Amino acid sequence: MPPERKNLIRDGLIILMSIGVAVLLVTGGWLENIFHSIKGFEYMGSLVAGIFFTSVFTSIPAAAVLGEIAQEIQSS
Repeated sequence: MPPERKNLIRDGLIILMSIGVAVLLVTGGWLENIFHSIKGFEYMGSLVAGIFFTSVFTSIPAAAVLGEIAQEIQSS
């Protein structure tokens, strides 16, 4: 198998894992629990999530975090 194909398969698996992490974060309620425990640090969390949003591999979980932060700030 050529190295390019191995890299493509590896990258695809990483992207699928990041989608799985995002789904677990949103559906599991973990983000809500984390945000309730660190009340007042939403803007710092937005900054960190924005940094992670720049990579293809971490953009989906970062989008989930940013969405939850937006809902949390809006409801406050």
